[in-house]
Formats: sequence, C-alpha cells, structure tokens
Amino acid sequence: MPDYDTLRTDRLVGQRMNAQHRAMLHRLHREPSVARTLSPTGEPLPAEKVDERFDHFLKHWQAHGYGQWMWFEKGSDAFVGRMGVNWTESTGEREMELAYAIMPGFWGQGLATEASTAVVDLAFHEIGVDELVLFTLEHNAGSRRVAEKLGFQETGTVMHAGLEHVLYRLKRDAWRKRQ
Repeated sequence: MPDYDTLRTDRLVGQRMNAQHRAMLHRLHREPSVARTLSPTGEPLPAEKVDERFDHFLKHWQAHGYGQWMWFEKGSDAFVGRMGVNWTESTGEREMELAYAIMPGFWGQGLATEASTAVVDLAFHEIGVDELVLFTLEHNAGSRRVAEKLGFQETGTVMHAGLEHVLYRLKRDAWRKRQ
C-alpha cells in the first residue's frame, strides 16, 4: 500500500490523522463558528461525538491507507484544520467524499482550496477514483465557494448527517481538464 502519511502544499503540511491529533479535532469540532457549518444542531459537538468521528477517521486510515489529514501552516506549525477523503454512503451508494473543516482564524485565505487541491489530485491520480462527492449546508457560503473553485458541480440535495445538504460532484476527467 502506498504511503500517504504526509502531503505538502506551498503553505501547508498535512499529516495522517493519528492518536496525537485527538485534542486538535476536539478543538476544531467544538469551535462555535465551525459547529454552525458542520453540526446537525449548529452547536458544538459533544465530546463523545467528536471521539466517535475521530475513531471513525482512524479506522478509515487503517482500512484504506488514506483518509483525513490534519493540516498545519508551514513555518508556524499552527493547526489549520482537517481535510481529506473518505468513503460514504450518504447518497445511497458507496462514493468517495471530499471533506474539510478549517479553524476560523484561517478562513478566507484560500487554505481549504489549497489543501483540498492536493487531496483531490491524490484521489484521482493515486487512489484512482473516478468521481468525488462533497456535501455542504446551503448556508455555508465558504464551503460552497471552495467546492466551486475546485470545479465541483452542484447536482441537487441529499440528506447527510441528519440534515439536507447541497450535493456537489467532480469527475476525474473534469479535474484533468482543469489542471
């Protein structure tokens, strides 16, 4: 199995999620501004729910050799957020999802797009998937902007995590044409 433990971009370093990152994921998912974009209630997730997500992310890595990376700013090593891919069945079939969440202090700097570009490239060129999906709440303008910058096309809505989400798709051929 190839080693995808570390990804690098111009401004970021992505590390394979591991046990030492648990507290960072708690900080991210319990941040009120982030919770408004990710949580089914709009409130910070209870600690046990964050632990469930963390354990799910670790199991995905163990099963597939890729998943969510924890991203850090080069130079300062400041924690930026998590971005990666994982298998989901939210649409009723097994599909690979691009998912990301960024600490509010890094919003609006293009970092989600930068890291996600590296992840999408890996998904299409290394992992070999033909299509990615992305889900976001309708009111999450920042996430929608990232999806559109990456070339994802809005294709409707889907119930995901107990809420109606806007569904985006990106095919490998469309990604190659953009590169």
